[in-house]
Amino acid sequence: ENVLLDKDQNLKLIDFGLCAKPKGGMQAHLYTSCGSPTYAAPELILGKKYL
Repeated sequence: ENVLLDKDQNLKLIDFGLCAKPKGGMQAHLYTSCGSPTYAAPELILGKKYL
């Protein structure tokens, strides 16, 4: 539902409301969360670090 096609059939990604680049770079482990727990990854629910 977050993908659109333009008139030339090119994919366009939309809805980056929860996107962010971590201050420590893209390889830094994260410990915070946002969004719906229903769709959260298991490591997030268990309080483990993730990329």
